Amino acid sequence: MACAATTPKVWPSRFRPTGPLNLSAYAHNPQKLANEVHGRRMGNTAPGDGFAYRGRGLLQLTGKDSLAERKEWLRRTRAAWP
Repeated sequence: MACAATTPKVWPSRFRPTGPLNLSAYAHNPQKLANEVHGRRMGNTAPGDGFAYRGRGLLQLTGKDSLAERKEWLRRTRAAWP
């Protein structure tokens, strides 16, 4: 979880120390932070997709597009298994 002091360092293109976003509103609020950072990108179109499709697991897939690509790859690869 990022705090208000480190958020601009972790995501400099999204958060500015003196920008319009209230950084303290995102600190200790992982759902709001993920929706701001990952929302409206990587195939995330619905409200809440940024948090729902945040990077998790061994591969750290982030976004609906990445997950769909990996699922399709697995389907093709599995078909070739003996």
